[in-house]
Amino acid sequence: MIRLADENFDLLEENTNQASSMQSSRYIATFETEVEKWTKSLSNITEILTVSAEVQRNWAYLENLFLGSDEVKKELPEQAKQFVFID
Repeated sequence: MIRLADENFDLLEENTNQASSMQSSRYIATFETEVEKWTKSLSNITEILTVSAEVQRNWAYLENLFLGSDEVKKELPEQAKQFVFID
């Protein structure tokens, strides 16, 4: 499972804010391309971490249903087998 320590998440957020504030600086012209690259990269990292966390939460929920519930296994036997195979 992907986990990001609180201090690393805070650092990511801080760096994202700094890159964004650099874009509004009147001295950006010299570094504009590099700042845009970093802003986009940091934004992508944040989005990937957010989506990954959501997928992991959903998967954990499905694990409880398909692996931990005999009732679900009886009601949805094919889906339960498929889930076990994928898991």
